[in-house]
Amino acid sequence: MFYKIKPMLFVLLLASLLVACATPATAVPTYVPIVATAVPAIPVNQITIPVGEGEEDVKATIIGNGDIAVVMHKTIYDTDTMSRWTPLIDSLSANEKLRMVLYTLRNVAGSDIHDASSPDKDSNAVFDYLRSEGINKIICISAGLPSVCADLQNEPEMIGLVAFPPEYVVSIEAGFPKLFITAETEPNGWSGNLQQTYENSAEPKTFKSYPVAVAGPVIFINADVGPQALADVTDFINGIVNSQ
Repeated sequence: MFYKIKPMLFVLLLASLLVACATPATAVPTYVPIVATAVPAIPVNQITIPVGEGEEDVKATIIGNGDIAVVMHKTIYDTDTMSRWTPLIDSLSANEKLRMVLYTLRNVAGSDIHDASSPDKDSNAVFDYLRSEGINKIICISAGLPSVCADLQNEPEMIGLVAFPPEYVVSIEAGFPKLFITAETEPNGWSGNLQQTYENSAEPKTFKSYPVAVAGPVIFINADVGPQALADVTDFINGIVNSQ
């Protein structure tokens, strides 16, 4: 009997080897390294803009290189104003069509920074610079000094305006979109000026008021209403851009 079993064991062993050889080998996974795609840096440039012969230049920070400019201002006394505008600049920088321009209004010798002649000269110089760069669409933001944008309302490049409470009442008769934005309690007592400016101005226009006590663009860094105010202004500006 034993001599009959040996061949059978041999046959079983041979069959096992054949089955093993026929079974496909388990594939070894191949790992493809993931290469992070670099996000293009938003260009930031510090420039000086000539105002006139014998006059001090206007200093400006340019963020982005889009074809539509958003201009906003600060004064030489506002050493922390950049931080107030930073949330809006960061929010708008996602729109590649925009170029943000934050410029410093000069304190012209022998005049007060609030005198109309100084902001008008400075803002006109900024507009001239943008024209020289081929920019023909500009959204103007004014805070405190209404003449910065109001006196430019008839410039053909103007396509929109955002106004914070002004020091005095003005009228915006131009037909581009306008957003008037204020805190309910404005520390300078200028919220009423903005309301009157809104009522004096032509359509299309929107009025936004928030239940806080802050001045101008400080509203963007307010913990309670900052995110909503930021979203409102960003949506307003992007809406203008998308309509072009």
